[in-house]
Amino acid sequence: MIPIYKNPRFWVPIISNTFLISLLSVFNTQLSPWNLYLFIPGVFPLFLAFNRPGASGLGGCILSGFLLDALFPVPMGLFATLFAAVHATSLVFAKRLHRENIVQFVSIAFILNLVCWGAVTLFTASSTVWNAQFFAQFFVNLFISQIVITPVAWWYFEFQAACLRLAFGIRIFEEDLT
Repeated sequence: MIPIYKNPRFWVPIISNTFLISLLSVFNTQLSPWNLYLFIPGVFPLFLAFNRPGASGLGGCILSGFLLDALFPVPMGLFATLFAAVHATSLVFAKRLHRENIVQFVSIAFILNLVCWGAVTLFTASSTVWNAQFFAQFFVNLFISQIVITPVAWWYFEFQAACLRLAFGIRIFEEDLT
């Protein structure tokens, strides 16, 4: 058995998660003069959770969570804990979902983004001032993030599937037409 850190199938999703997290940080830096930011953590744990069950998927989810913890002003370990919980709950739903259906993955990412948004709001609520300007900005950022997550999640899941297909011949999100 290959150790997790030597398994290349573990590193492909981690490298693509790091790539999207870096793109997200660049976009958020460019949007900061308008006091806007994109919040799309719903896409990061899903591919690992449903396609890498076990220790390698859990380790990848936690590592991706720590990368997002470094990007957002949240308590350290918040996203790592959330992503570990996503991985644990995905083991229950993995048999009920079709791995070839990308629409299900995008829908779950959409819902997971709302859950992560609520968790981050709860854990950072004590440090913010609750006024009308805060709520207006809160809902504008949530609305923009939910609109953006659908095409980003679709592209991102296809990107990870293409990387695995090119590197290892693993076919994901392709229906058998025969």
